[in-house]
Amino acid sequence: MHAPELLVDVVALSAKLCSHPIQGRLAYATKENFLGRIVKGYHPEALEVCLLAKNAAAHLCHVQNEALARGLSLFIFDALRPLRGTQDFASWCKQPSITAYEKKRKELHYPDLDKADFFRLGYLSNTISQHCFGRAVDLSLICLQN
Repeated sequence: MHAPELLVDVVALSAKLCSHPIQGRLAYATKENFLGRIVKGYHPEALEVCLLAKNAAAHLCHVQNEALARGLSLFIFDALRPLRGTQDFASWCKQPSITAYEKKRKELHYPDLDKADFFRLGYLSNTISQHCFGRAVDLSLICLQN
């Protein structure tokens, strides 16, 4: 089996399996993330393509249907992460924050932490992440009723 056959776009799958599709916007394909730039391996034209392992995607669609019954929906911020993205994070973590721009990103995204602690705290991996296999997802619940 080829690697593309192991992955599925969970947003597209949910459009078929759910009355309201899962929404997604990959934060690392934009500058709106803790690095303040597009992360290596992400492309801004594919920011709504949320690839996951088929089994994980199917389970997430089940969770979406449960959430919909409560007036909620899933919103994905990160799914499959290219290995070069994980490597980009690791490289970034090892560099000191020196620019005013980087200091502003810290104030916004991790004001009480030092980025050097991200590995120790388990926020980032120094080598490989479950995201690299499509088995991890960063998401939130959003309310569908205003």
